[in-house]
Amino acid sequence: QAPAARVQKKWLTTLVYGHAGKAKLLSYDLTRLTAWGGVVSLFVTGSIITISPQLASSVFSCLCICGVSAAIPLFLMDPEEVKSFPLEDMQSIVKYLNSFCPFILGLYLSITLTRWWALRTTALQRMLDAMSNIYMWTCVYFPEERHYTLRQQVKVYIAVYIKMVVKACRNTASMDDVIAKGSLHPMELPGLVRAGTKARPVILLAWIFSLLKGAATKDNVPPPQFNAIQMQVMSARDGFAMIETYLRTQLPFPYVQMITILVYTNNVLLSMKSGIAFAKAYQEPTVPVIRLASEVIYTVVVPILYMGLLIVTGIIEDPFGEDVLDFPVAAYTDDVKDIMEGLDPHGHPSIITRNAEVLQAMRVVPAPAESVAATEPVQGAATQGSGGSPRQEEPGLLQIVNGNGHHALNGLPKLILPIASQVTPGTGPLSSDDGGGIFSERM
Repeated sequence: QAPAARVQKKWLTTLVYGHAGKAKLLSYDLTRLTAWGGVVSLFVTGSIITISPQLASSVFSCLCICGVSAAIPLFLMDPEEVKSFPLEDMQSIVKYLNSFCPFILGLYLSITLTRWWALRTTALQRMLDAMSNIYMWTCVYFPEERHYTLRQQVKVYIAVYIKMVVKACRNTASMDDVIAKGSLHPMELPGLVRAGTKARPVILLAWIFSLLKGAATKDNVPPPQFNAIQMQVMSARDGFAMIETYLRTQLPFPYVQMITILVYTNNVLLSMKSGIAFAKAYQEPTVPVIRLASEVIYTVVVPILYMGLLIVTGIIEDPFGEDVLDFPVAAYTDDVKDIMEGLDPHGHPSIITRNAEVLQAMRVVPAPAESVAATEPVQGAATQGSGGSPRQEEPGLLQIVNGNGHHALNGLPKLILPIASQVTPGTGPLSSDDGGGIFSERM
C-alpha cells in the first residue's frame, strides 16, 4: 500500500507532503539549529519569516511609520524645535510597554502551547494508539487465514476513521476522495454521507466495535477478553471528543483582543520613537551613524519578535489545517499503517506454526533431588493444620514435598499442566541433550 505522505529531508528540516501537496514540518535538527543560530535559518521553510506574509507586512508598516515620523521633523519643523522635542517622555512610555508586553505575551503563548501540546499528546496520540491497539488485538485473536477478510475490513475502517477525524476538524463535508478511492462498500456510503461531519468518526468506531463483537461471539472469545477492545474503542472516541472540545473552546475574546492591542500599540509607539530619535540624531553636527543604524534595527527586530509570537499563537490554535506548522496527520497515518502491516499474521504465516510448536513443547522438568524429595499428586492426604488438627488436602492438587517432609508447594491446580503429561522429557522441538527447554531448571 502506497504511503499517504511524501517525506523530504532538507538541510535543517524534514518536510511532509500529504494528499493536498502542501508542505508540513515533521521535524528539525535541533543540534544544527543551535549550532548555526537562528539568523542563518530565518528563510528556511517553517521559520518565523516564512510561516505567514502577515509578519513581513507588519514590519513594513513599522518601517513606514518610522520613516514618516523621521520625515516630518526633518522637512516640516524647525531644527531648533526638533532638538527641543521632549523625546524622553515617549521613551519612558515605550520602555514601560516593552517591560509589560513580554510578560503578557509570554503568558498567552504559554497557554496556547500547553493547549497545542495537549491536542497532540493527549487527544490525537490517544486516538492513534487506540487504533494500533485495536488492530493488534484483532491479529492476536483472529490470526488464521479464514480471518483475513475480517482483518482487512478492520484496517479499512481504521484508515477511514482517521480521515473522517481530520475532515471533522477542518469542517469538510465532502467525501469525494473516499468515494473515488473505493475504500468503503457502496452499502456503507449512504449512511455515512447523510451523517454530519462530527458524527462520521463515531459511526466508524461503532462499525469497528460491532464487527469485532460479532467475530468474537462467533469464535467464542470470552467476554472479559473482549472488554479490552471495548476500552480501546471508547478511548478513541474520547480522543476525538477532546479534539472537538479544544477546537470549539477558544480563549476568551477580550483577553486575546487586549493582547493584540497591546502588541500593536507597542510596535506603533516604538516606530514613532525611533523615527523621531533618528531625526534628532541626523541634525547633529556630527551625524552618529551607529545611532541611526541602531534605531532602524530596533524598529525591525522588536516588531518581528512580538508579531512573530502573536502569529505563531494564531497558527497553532487549530493545528489540523494545511499550514506548515500544522500536524502532519498524513505522516501519523502512515505510522499506523506500518504498524498494522507489521502486525498482520498474513505477512508472517510461519508464526502460527511456530507458536503451535512452542505451546506443544511446554513441559515441567523434575526438580533436583536434593531440594525436592517427592513430587506427586496427593488425593485426600492429611497434613497438620495451624491448630494442630489434621487438615485434609483438596483432591487434584499438586503436592511438592521437600527433604524435611514439609510441603514446598501446595495448592497448585493440575489444570495448568495439561501438556506436560503428554510430552516426554527430552523430546520436542525445543528439547536438548542436557534436558533444557522453556521451563528448564536453569531458568
